[in-house]
Amino acid sequence: MSELSRDSLQRARRGVLPGVDLDPATTASWHQLCVELALEAGATVRDARHRALNDKTSFKEDHSPTTTLELGVENAMRAHLAAFDPTAVLVGEETGGTLPDEGYAVAVDPIDGTWAFLGRTESIATSVTVFRDRRVIAAAVCNPATAEIIHASIAQPTELVQLSALGEDDVVVALPLERRESDRPLLNLQPSRDVALVSMLTQAWSDRVLGTVRSPGGSPAWSLAVAALGTFTYVNSWGPGGSAPHDLAGGVFLLRCAGGEVTNREGKPIDPLTHSGLFVAGLHRAAAQTLLSLLPSAPAPRSEAMSSAQPDSLATFLAEQGLSPDTLLYRATLPEFVSQTEDGSTRISAHPDAGEAVVDIHHTGHTLVANQFGPGIALSITRENEWVEEDRALVEVRLADVLDQGGVIFPVVSVIADTVFYCTLPAGSVAVRVLAEG
Repeated sequence: MSELSRDSLQRARRGVLPGVDLDPATTASWHQLCVELALEAGATVRDARHRALNDKTSFKEDHSPTTTLELGVENAMRAHLAAFDPTAVLVGEETGGTLPDEGYAVAVDPIDGTWAFLGRTESIATSVTVFRDRRVIAAAVCNPATAEIIHASIAQPTELVQLSALGEDDVVVALPLERRESDRPLLNLQPSRDVALVSMLTQAWSDRVLGTVRSPGGSPAWSLAVAALGTFTYVNSWGPGGSAPHDLAGGVFLLRCAGGEVTNREGKPIDPLTHSGLFVAGLHRAAAQTLLSLLPSAPAPRSEAMSSAQPDSLATFLAEQGLSPDTLLYRATLPEFVSQTEDGSTRISAHPDAGEAVVDIHHTGHTLVANQFGPGIALSITRENEWVEEDRALVEVRLADVLDQGGVIFPVVSVIADTVFYCTLPAGSVAVRVLAEG
C-alpha cells in the first residue's frame, strides 16, 4: 500500500476532515485531498444506498435524475475544498461551475450512475478529479457498493484499494493486474439504445469473435477505471451533447496512468473535456482494434442540415401516415419540462439526448438512436389520460408547430404498444397545450 493510501485511510477512519493540515502547494497533497474527498463521499453514499429514499427524486434539464443526497454530498465537498484552498474552483454535477484556464479546480460527481443508485445496483461511483491549468493531475473514483477506490496522480501510478468490509484486511494492488491479450476480447458495453450497435456486437459474440458481452450499466467513470484492471474493454456510445469535466476526465486519466487508452470511432485518443460520440477504452490495443473493426460506421451529422431544410421524403411520409399540419400529438411529461414564456405561451423543451430507436426513413433506412438527428421529443398519435401519473402532465402539440421551425419526423420503433414519432425541434422547444395534470 502506498504511503498516501495508508495515510488517507487512517485519517478517514479517525474522522479527520478531507484536506485538513495538508499543504495545497504540493501535488501529493492535492492527490491526497482527492482520495479523502472520494472516501468521505463514498462512505455517505454507501450508508444511504439501502436505506429508504424518502426524499423526492427530481429531474434535471437533461432528464437525468438527482437526489437531495447528492446535493448534500457535493456541498460538503465544496466546503472542504474552500477550507483547503479558497482560490480553487469546484465544478460539480449538481451545482455547476466552470473549469478555469489557470489555477486549481476539482470536478466532482457525488453519484455517477444515479439510476443505478436508485435501483440499488452495484455499478455506482463517486468521482473526484483535480485539475491544474485545465490538465488533470490526480483522480479518484470510489465505488460505494463494492468498497473499492481507484486513484492515481501524475506522480503516482494507478492503484486499487479494496477496503475491509467483512473483517478482512484492506487489499491494495497496482494496476493493471494483467496484460493478457485474448483472441476473443471481453466486452463491457454501456447500455445503449443504438439498435445497430447492440445487434452487431451481440452477433459478434454469437460468432465467437468476442468472448463475452456484459452490460452492467451505471457509472461510466467506474467502467473506465476498472478497464485498468486489464480484463474487459469498455465501449460507450456517448451522446452528442459533449462531456463535462466531471464526466469522463477522471476515469480516462486513471486508465491512461495504467497504460491504457480511450479512443473514438476512428481510433484517435479522445479529449475527455469535450468528447461526444462513441468511445472504446481498455489496455489492449488488439482488442480495441477488433472492436473498432466491428462497429457500424458513424452516421453523417444530420441535425444541422435538417434544421435548415426538411427532406423531400417528409411530405411522402406524412401522407402515408395520414398526418397533416393540423394533426395533434401527445406526450406525458414531468412538469419541470413545461414552462411559460414571456409572451404567455406554454412550451416544452427538446430532449438533448433522446434515446428512442427510430428509422432513418429520409436517408439510409437504418435504425438509429433519435439523438443522432438532433434534440427533439417523442410524441404519440394517441391521447390517453391514463398516461398521466401522479407527477406528470399530459400535453398536446400541433404538428404545424414542429414543421414551421424546420422539424423532421421519424417513426419510433422502440415503442410497440402505440404509434409514436420522434420530432426534431431546431428551436429547442415547441408550443403545447396542457390537457391534464397528475
